[in-house]
Amino acid sequence: MTKLTRLLRFAPVLLAAFAPGLPAKAADYPSGPIRIIIALPPGGSADTIGRYFAEHLNQRFKQTVIVENRPGADALIGPTYVARSKPDGLTLLFVTPSLPTFRALFKNPAIDPEKDLVAIGQVVASPYFIAIPSKSPFKTLPDFLDHVRANPGKLNVGVFAAGNRLTVETFKRGYGLDMTTVSYKGEQPMAAALMAGEVDLGIATAVTTVAPAKEGKLRILAVTGNKRAPTLPEAPTVAESGAKGFEPGSIWFGLLAPAATPRDIVKTLSDEIFAFAARPELPARLEPFGFVPAPTSTADFTALIAREANNAIESAKAAGIEPQ
Repeated sequence: MTKLTRLLRFAPVLLAAFAPGLPAKAADYPSGPIRIIIALPPGGSADTIGRYFAEHLNQRFKQTVIVENRPGADALIGPTYVARSKPDGLTLLFVTPSLPTFRALFKNPAIDPEKDLVAIGQVVASPYFIAIPSKSPFKTLPDFLDHVRANPGKLNVGVFAAGNRLTVETFKRGYGLDMTTVSYKGEQPMAAALMAGEVDLGIATAVTTVAPAKEGKLRILAVTGNKRAPTLPEAPTVAESGAKGFEPGSIWFGLLAPAATPRDIVKTLSDEIFAFAARPELPARLEPFGFVPAPTSTADFTALIAREANNAIESAKAAGIEPQ
């Protein structure tokens, strides 16, 4: 055997020994504990559902899966941390729709989610609940929209966060509504103001709207998405209500990783999202939060983030919201 032949024979071994930074492969994955970063404080629906998903990965991979809450800076800290982590599939981001709003709300965000992170897949989804005070005379969403259009500037809508404001502004722009926006410091205060009739409309989650609706304190005109919500099946979808021509979108939680994560690891994690969604006990665990399993492909989740980012930018411009 010549010296050149011996070198070629052992080249893969030598490369492996002197190139520890080479990307991991799915066959070796996971090579250590997995960390799932959530950019919100503990206790909310994203945190709870993210921990459900962590349990699933722990059982499937027989590997430690740690959930870390890294809130702050308008939900920028968590995604920034993940984007700057080693792209080995061991640091993941469990994220909410706040992610696509970064370019609309910040002049120079620390990261560009569409470039610095890779979308793995949507995990769960929930409709938005379009709610009005129970004493409001309107019974359907089209009736309410017609009244707003006939009375520009005379009705108001409550918002409770920057991301929610962009959702509301997108709704107003989509239906051509002239309404005054009233800001609150949280979803609960906004819901309380809605129940008291201080505002005429709110677009919020199941957590703050379903129980008051069942108690007769709010009226749900419609839910977004293409299916009725299991938590309030009597509420029609936007399309069923007859308010056609615009779809306000839905709330979702999804999984992302650093942009350079190998494609085969992304595929492995994408497969696990679908396996998680198929767990028979999951719908019952999600129902208190108003969510349902809603797995998507990597391509579809990538397109969703891009679409919502563009909508956020257009809505911010239309509402006169200046990036900070």
